[in-house]
Amino acid sequence: MRLALIASLILVTAGRATAQPGTVAPLPAVPSTASSPVAPAAPAPAPAPAPAPPASDGELSADTAVTLSVGGTLASWTALLIAGSIDHSDNLGVPLAGIAVVLAPSFGHWYAGTPFTGWFGLRAAALVPVMIAATSCGECDPPSSLGWIALALYAVGTIGDIATAPADVRRHNEERRTLHDLAVVPMLQRGAGGIVLGGRF
Repeated sequence: MRLALIASLILVTAGRATAQPGTVAPLPAVPSTASSPVAPAAPAPAPAPAPAPPASDGELSADTAVTLSVGGTLASWTALLIAGSIDHSDNLGVPLAGIAVVLAPSFGHWYAGTPFTGWFGLRAAALVPVMIAATSCGECDPPSSLGWIALALYAVGTIGDIATAPADVRRHNEERRTLHDLAVVPMLQRGAGGIVLGGRF
């Protein structure tokens, strides 16, 4: 009898212990992601470079203009020296080479479509003191003052034509692009007609 009473008290005590409020069952552990490594994002692909604009047909090269002016000047002076070394009474090589010496620095401008420049005028003016010295002195050497004046005019005119040839080529190309962008379109209306000039700017 006493053993049964003790067993009943133990069961009642155990039931109260399990029914007490405030006793919370432990939650299952949640794995932490703070220490887990994160894969880096893939870098964005680099944008493709823009294609170079196609060269317009008919555009000229500034390097070619300079080559024509410099090469023509050197070739004409070489021809003049060779012709002057040949001793003939009817040597036409000297005057022809002399004309080429005056014209050759303008070859780059001719290439760009400009027939004459102010620099060519200076070289042509250099012939004036030479002609004055030749008519006034005959077979003697020209006076030193006239010779220096002629040389200075020729040198300035030659350097100026060679230096400005690239700018003349760029001007030619710009004018060609402008004309290429213009278009003339006929316009027809009822009882009237005309043309429309369009351009891209």
